[in-house]
Amino acid sequence: MPQTPSAERRRRRRFAILLSSFFLLCVILHIYHRIVDRRAWPERATEEDVPNLSPSPIPAELTIPDATNAWHFFASLPVPYEDFPDVHANAMRELAALRTPVSATNATPALDDWIAKMVPALERWHQAAETSPESYCDSPDLQSQYAVLGKARECAILTPVLAGRARRTGDWGRCRALWLDTLINAPKVTFGTGTAGQVVAYDMTLRATRDIIAALPEMPSDIRDEWNQSLEGIAMLRAQPLHESILHDGVAARAVIGSFFPDNPTFGAPPPGLTPPSGFFRWLARCNGSSPDVSTAHYDAILSHVIAAAKAPYSADGLYGKLPAWCRGRRPPWTNDPAAALAVCALRDNTISAGVYPVLREMELQAALYALRLETAGGAGNQSPVLCEAPADPFSTNCAPFVLDAPPPAWRFHSVGPDQFNDGGSNDWARAEKPGPGMDFLFASP
Repeated sequence: MPQTPSAERRRRRRFAILLSSFFLLCVILHIYHRIVDRRAWPERATEEDVPNLSPSPIPAELTIPDATNAWHFFASLPVPYEDFPDVHANAMRELAALRTPVSATNATPALDDWIAKMVPALERWHQAAETSPESYCDSPDLQSQYAVLGKARECAILTPVLAGRARRTGDWGRCRALWLDTLINAPKVTFGTGTAGQVVAYDMTLRATRDIIAALPEMPSDIRDEWNQSLEGIAMLRAQPLHESILHDGVAARAVIGSFFPDNPTFGAPPPGLTPPSGFFRWLARCNGSSPDVSTAHYDAILSHVIAAAKAPYSADGLYGKLPAWCRGRRPPWTNDPAAALAVCALRDNTISAGVYPVLREMELQAALYALRLETAGGAGNQSPVLCEAPADPFSTNCAPFVLDAPPPAWRFHSVGPDQFNDGGSNDWARAEKPGPGMDFLFASP
């Protein structure tokens, strides 16, 4: 039976009231969460004062005689993306064909021209290493630090190409020297550049350790033994601790607070590249509760939690897991302290994903050493699946070892990966186009 016009109007009215009520409920919940955020500045993580944001001096083990000053070296290097636009594509193609017997020399003119300009600078780096005791980015200028990071990434392209060519010609000594230089110097040249340096140091060593593993079956046994001894020493040389790198980021983030109070002597001069907020925004921030003392206390409270998380073993929850939702980036920072909120966002942008990178480098080095032992035992005819104790997987929650899936000579093992869940090694996080949950780190003989 068709509805009358009045019944139809009542139905539409009830639907409109229901929809309006739902919308009003969403608005009320949104405002409630904003009010919670407004008051959600945590207490300090510990009773100890937050460090004065002066990072510790460079560790003694990084000042060995063969170290070098990163800034003076990298300042002289040409940039492929700017000076040689097709260098990166050519380098990637050459690395993809690394195992082919065909030599790529003179096949890529732009790449060869770039290498010709880079190699003398690389030689100057090695010569300076013999006399210079400095081994980190000694410039406090943020622009200089990021220039170091950018040029370090270019070396992540250069070294694999040169070592790959050395492998194809059978020059294992040259190949080994290039890889070991990268593994030793990567944590040095990025020391002092904050959490971004952790990422670059890992990028510089990722292809090195992966290539070591890929080259094991064709590597002469005497070279393999030398490589094994060298890697054991390198595995002891760690990159800058994550909490120290966060302190470097914290210096820049604290400068964000200082830009709100340019006349306050508590804060130093803002670093280059930091644009101070407008006068109106500074006035608005003060009206909403920002002040030198309050904002500094709020920021230091957040920083204390982040540093405490960075000192703890890796957790899939991340460095901001126990902090308010807006600190984790899930909601915009509607707070009663805009100055401190912006400083926290500046810190978060650098550190929210950086916690994984020091663990990755440690895992890669351990995997390379483990693969060397497996390959050596397999070559000796040992077919037992239990060759030696597997190293602890840095991503495991209970110090569990790497998962060994097959005995030598067809060895295959994997890490549980950043999600800390064993997915059977079916998907490789390092080679995936979109790394994420459900992936492990897989290592296997070719």
